[in-house]
Amino acid sequence: MFDMPEKPRTRHTGSRIFIALAFILLAAGVLFVVLTCHIYFRYQRYQRALEYTFGSTARVVVTLDGERILLSSHNRLTLYSMLSDSSGTRREWAEEGTERFTFYTRSAVGEGKGEVADAGDGWVSVRFSYEDGEWAYTFKNRMPYAQYIRTVSPEGWLQPNTVLKNGAEV
Repeated sequence: MFDMPEKPRTRHTGSRIFIALAFILLAAGVLFVVLTCHIYFRYQRYQRALEYTFGSTARVVVTLDGERILLSSHNRLTLYSMLSDSSGTRREWAEEGTERFTFYTRSAVGEGKGEVADAGDGWVSVRFSYEDGEWAYTFKNRMPYAQYIRTVSPEGWLQPNTVLKNGAEV
């Protein structure tokens, strides 16, 4: 029989570089998908924590320029809608300005506290903590900071809020 001569197999540098780049791109793609899923599910946990503490029986006490304000039920729902609005653009917490107010929420399933601050140029920063989780985002959606202030002011968005005197508790 006639045997074909075998050509020695040598790997070229170009093929090694190509294989290394393919593995790097694959790893980067997997990392991107994992990071995207992490960000998505973290935001879902933030919205769920808001929903738990702003439940149908929750009353919100807000500190605004040193005043303690008990939100009316309509203004509580308006504030919840603003905080959970997922339209527009969202990014991680940005350094905010000096204008801010804090809020406290309580319902049958837990308590939470948060801070809303003006981040300038239409951006609003929200920091919220519930149980062992803390979330901090900066939003640019349908509501500028002035609308948040209007909602938690004594005049309120839809109806007046109650100003608590002498640190009265709810």
